[in-house]
Amino acid sequence: MARDLFHNIVRSALEKEDWVVTNDPLNIRCGGVDIQID
Repeated sequence: MARDLFHNIVRSALEKEDWVVTNDPLNIRCGGVDIQID
């Protein structure tokens, strides 16, 4: 999956604010459809 220009910048900023990134990307399967949220 391609990541946009801001992915690492936003992730780094969130982690500096003590957020914990647990799934990157977040994979969701619903009704036979796979979705990746980046």
